[in-house]
Amino acid sequence: MSSILNTDAALTDARPRHLRLGWNLKQGREIVAEFSGEKPLWLDHVTMRINKLLDLQPGWDSYQARAVDVTSVKTCLDVLSRTMQLETPLPQIVPTSRGTIQLEWHLRGIDLEVEALPSGALKISYEDAKTGEIIEDLTTSGITEMERALKELSMRE
Repeated sequence: MSSILNTDAALTDARPRHLRLGWNLKQGREIVAEFSGEKPLWLDHVTMRINKLLDLQPGWDSYQARAVDVTSVKTCLDVLSRTMQLETPLPQIVPTSRGTIQLEWHLRGIDLEVEALPSGALKISYEDAKTGEIIEDLTTSGITEMERALKELSMRE
């Protein structure tokens, strides 16, 4: 049985406009994400990729990789809802052998990797070839470093 993240949702009439998305997963589990305003442009791309990752079975890497943890998916959606802007490039979305989801941007001389941990925290690694700045394995519950890195990546030509 596969999990399906369904991005169909209704906007309520409350001001400001509010979007509540629900996803039914395996074993009766559900993820709910809420957004202010219209449905984000990046959401369909992200949910299509996450759908594929949720279907990965334990051992998907021919070793002992775990299946993707639903709470990592929730962390991923939450952090993207708080950091993505119109000018932000779409991330690559990859599974880790630990059962988490990692968001990656490798362009314009910047390498940014953000692992969405089940606890709600983020594990961030960042390297800027232009400035030489490096952040390795920063575990944080905040989004400040990620926002700063995405802003730099989005503005750089």
